Amino acid sequence: MASSSRGPTSPVAATTPLSLARKLAVLGLVASACAGGPQAVTSTGPTASTGASTTSTTVLPVVSTTAAVAPTTFSTLPETTTTVDARPITDVTAERLGHSWSEGCPVAVEDLRLVRVDYLGFDGAQHRGELVVHRDQTLPIVEVFATLLAIGFPVESVIPIGDLPEDAEDDPAYNNTSAFDCRFVEGTTSWSQHAFGRAIDINPFQNPFVDGDRIWPTGAGEYLDRDRDEAAMIQPGDGVVEAFASIGWPWGGNWNSLKDYQHFSSTGT
Repeated sequence: MASSSRGPTSPVAATTPLSLARKLAVLGLVASACAGGPQAVTSTGPTASTGASTTSTTVLPVVSTTAAVAPTTFSTLPETTTTVDARPITDVTAERLGHSWSEGCPVAVEDLRLVRVDYLGFDGAQHRGELVVHRDQTLPIVEVFATLLAIGFPVESVIPIGDLPEDAEDDPAYNNTSAFDCRFVEGTTSWSQHAFGRAIDINPFQNPFVDGDRIWPTGAGEYLDRDRDEAAMIQPGDGVVEAFASIGWPWGGNWNSLKDYQHFSSTGT
């Protein structure tokens, strides 16, 4: 909280008690300051020489009581966002989930939440993003992203799948961080942990999914070399892996049969 400073107190110029009229004049000054405009104050009293009653009118100066307010700025939000909601965790609707949810998904809309998190962008600035996760994972995810921001791990974007075009993930350079997506595990008819809101993919382009000759995103072949030294890459035992491990979410980069370097989930699958 900002502290207010005050100057030295001036000594009292006179000790003569204020007359009732002068007291009324002082009250008039206060009223003028509160009203924001000049106010005429009338005082009545006898003159020193004749003792006759005289009336004088003094126009008091305007006293401003408005403090300067610093402008408020906001981080640039995705084009799909039209309002700013400061609440970090809110309910979500089927309409808001868009194409990421449909009837038959293994989780009810009522069990999902929209979580707003702050992150360090590739531009070096702090941004606010949104994730959809299961309601029992909201606080752990907020905690993890607070850690990622604190350690300076950069994330390119954090936008719910339902806010993106349906074919966004076909982009060879796709690199959005997201959580909930009602879909199967690649090449199977088993539900992915993403379909329950209990998994997240971080910077997919720098941390691709690799299964034999298959790679996703398809343009991320250069990142099969995990010895590259880039801040957006997730490496064994680094701050990102430790942050998710602290909430019980194992890393797909530790799998043996395939590698999913972008992937963390509550079940480890």
